[in-house]
Amino acid sequence: MMKKVFALMAALVLSACASAAGDAGMTVTSASASLPQVQAGSSLRNAITVGSITGGKKTLPFWKSEVGDSEFGTALKNSLGNVGLLATAGRYHLDVVLTDMDQPLIALDTTVTSTAHYSLTDNSAGRVVFDQTIKADFTAKLMDQPIGFVRLKRANEGSIRHNIELFLQALAAASI
Repeated sequence: MMKKVFALMAALVLSACASAAGDAGMTVTSASASLPQVQAGSSLRNAITVGSITGGKKTLPFWKSEVGDSEFGTALKNSLGNVGLLATAGRYHLDVVLTDMDQPLIALDTTVTSTAHYSLTDNSAGRVVFDQTIKADFTAKLMDQPIGFVRLKRANEGSIRHNIELFLQALAAASI
């Protein structure tokens, strides 16, 4: 009997492991209605190379979901590609620092706020042409996801996706 109880407890603990935010859930699609279209003659079209992505944290399985640098970088590259801005060796170089992920420890409706600093440098001129900190939040509702650690993961992904979307909007509005 004790073996069965121990096995059941071990299964419950292992099933409650946190998983990192995934790049697919953080990626902005080209179908986003709130994104302006990149004009064919824009200097940004197919011109941005992603440089360093820092500030993320590795997810510890028995703690809570986090956003890693690699996943954030992949989501950013995919998002830039989806809207026609990504280049292999572009005129512009983008560095991003994830400065804060404000996550609740316990919440029914889980709201996460991400803060990231984006710096875009013109390689030919050697000067920064866009330098802005973006703050974005996203709420994952209890009704949509009753499991807390999955709800936190979804809130992380939504917050980063919203952050990237706000960056793309600010970039489109900037005179570069």
